[in-house]
Amino acid sequence: MTDGTEVTVFSDLIGKSISVISTVVPGTEVIFFTLYDNSIWKMWYEDGAPVAATVAEVVGDIKDIMDSALLEAESISQKAKPEDIPEGYDPSATWTFYKFRTRKGSVVIRWLGISNGWYSEKVNFMRIGVDASRPS
Repeated sequence: MTDGTEVTVFSDLIGKSISVISTVVPGTEVIFFTLYDNSIWKMWYEDGAPVAATVAEVVGDIKDIMDSALLEAESISQKAKPEDIPEGYDPSATWTFYKFRTRKGSVVIRWLGISNGWYSEKVNFMRIGVDASRPS
C-alpha cells in the first residue's frame, strides 16, 4: 500500500481451528498457538536488536477464536504516529495488528514495536513445528 501499511494474510490458517493459546494480555512478549492439526505457531519479536515489542491491547474475547474454523487471519503493520510513542522511548515505532475471525467472533491483538529507527519493529508470526506429544 502507498501509505506504508503492510497487510499479510495467513492463508495456511484459514479453515483450521486453534485448540490452545498461551496467555495474551497487555505486556505479553510472545504468544504460542496450537492448532487441532498439532501445528504450533509463534507470535513474537525476534530478539537480538535494541527493540521493545509487546502486546499493547487485545480487543475481543480470545475464546471466540478457539475451537472454531478461522475465517480470517491477517496482520496489518503501519508506522506509529509520534504521539503514540511513550515518553522516554526511541523515536520510531510500528503498530502490528493481528486480526483473527471465526463464526463465533473476532479478536485483534495489537502490538507496539519501538526502536531507534535502524531496526525492524514488526512482530513475527510463523509455524515453528508440531506438538508430537499430542495425539493426532
